[in-house]
Amino acid sequence: VPRDGRGHLLIGSEEDAGNAELLAVQQITAVLNCTEELPPPERQEMYEKIGIRWHHVLMHDDPTEDLLKALDAARPWLRDALAAGDKVLVHCFVGANRSVAVAVGY
Repeated sequence: VPRDGRGHLLIGSEEDAGNAELLAVQQITAVLNCTEELPPPERQEMYEKIGIRWHHVLMHDDPTEDLLKALDAARPWLRDALAAGDKVLVHCFVGANRSVAVAVGY
């Protein structure tokens, strides 16, 4: 996640997505989860409490993952979030492959 707060489409890790302080400092208002798992219930509760909307696109950490299918699932939500003025964190587990592919593909 950029530390200077510029831009509306940010890339990060699972750890970043669960860090309420970082989300607040970066003024993130929406999170796109590109992992194999839904966020845990306590994370979903945290998002609700601090006013972050979120979306999950099932993506496996596998080189044979169908990236076009994932992009088709992510694109409408990303488009709507960015059009609404949200600052979006796109994340996977490490923040190096799936999230980057979705952000660049968008």
